[in-house]
Amino acid sequence: EQRPLWCRAGPHGMQRLWRQSVAMARRLPVPVVIRCLSVPARVAPPSATRLTSKHISWMLTESGKRRDGEPYYRHVLVTWDLHGEQFDDINLAHALSCVGRAAAQIPEGPARERMFSGSTGCSLRRLLQRVSERLQHLRARELATVMHASSALPDELARGIVNLGAARVQMLAPQLTPQGLCLVTGACAKLGITHQPMLDAVAAAASRSLTSFTMQDISILTWACAKLNARCDSLFAQIATVAPAKLTSGPVSTQSLANVAWAYARSNVAAPQLLDELGARAFLRVGEFKPFELAMLLWALARRRRPHASLFEAAAEHLERKIEKLPPRSVSNVAWAYATADIRNEQVSLAPFFS
Repeated sequence: EQRPLWCRAGPHGMQRLWRQSVAMARRLPVPVVIRCLSVPARVAPPSATRLTSKHISWMLTESGKRRDGEPYYRHVLVTWDLHGEQFDDINLAHALSCVGRAAAQIPEGPARERMFSGSTGCSLRRLLQRVSERLQHLRARELATVMHASSALPDELARGIVNLGAARVQMLAPQLTPQGLCLVTGACAKLGITHQPMLDAVAAAASRSLTSFTMQDISILTWACAKLNARCDSLFAQIATVAPAKLTSGPVSTQSLANVAWAYARSNVAAPQLLDELGARAFLRVGEFKPFELAMLLWALARRRRPHASLFEAAAEHLERKIEKLPPRSVSNVAWAYATADIRNEQVSLAPFFS
């Protein structure tokens, strides 16, 4: 019987072999390295070829660190092809997370098409099939990881994983961390999957642990609920009371400020104190906003009739210089926001937004 050198190495030799392969890959094309490691060799005793979950996890971590010319997700899928029968639930979630992270970073185009075609696409579908089979046995942490990673993949099987996972989250929501609650809700929002029983369970679990949420967690959760038009008024009312204090307790990204404002503009909950605080914080950092984030924030404040005059004046100057970077819909939203807020200042020109 013949097997690749991978199998002959054994668990501890595998780590040394993997380090050598990474060093080789810095000087040689990755396909050459893979062929070298796949040279047939006589099999060592079965006990020496058995990898533990810890060894596989280490290999996946090393694969996920790769940032050279070869897409690193291929190294993850090679590991899956060679040792997939030894993957446990943690390894499955880890591998899919690496692939999902890569898919989220690759823009539309030939590179993304190659990821889901040929032998790479076949390996990915086999991985998704195994995850789908194990879905009902995953723990809360692995379930959140799998759903988040699957939401970045265009495969119909990946969408099915998120759909089935939503039903399981309904039972496991109390066991999810704040980040886990955000991951599962965000995954459903990306794919437009509205599962109201799951959203109710997530809202109930989040209400009990809001003090543990960071502002980024709140941003993701509120954005996802608003995008799905979820009936979470009670949760939004609770967040409106705790979020103003969190805005001052640590660093907050501009995207979080824009997302929270947009979510409350879409909801049925009035939160004047929170929106005023968001406007004041945004005014101090108006130069840090990306154009579309600032457009989203202005639209939200105008819709809720809480325009921050100084912010609107400073934003007009900032956006006027970057109006070419705004998509048409954002330009129309900005024009609507200024018309609704009725901000008038002779030193600020709004003509670009109305031309």
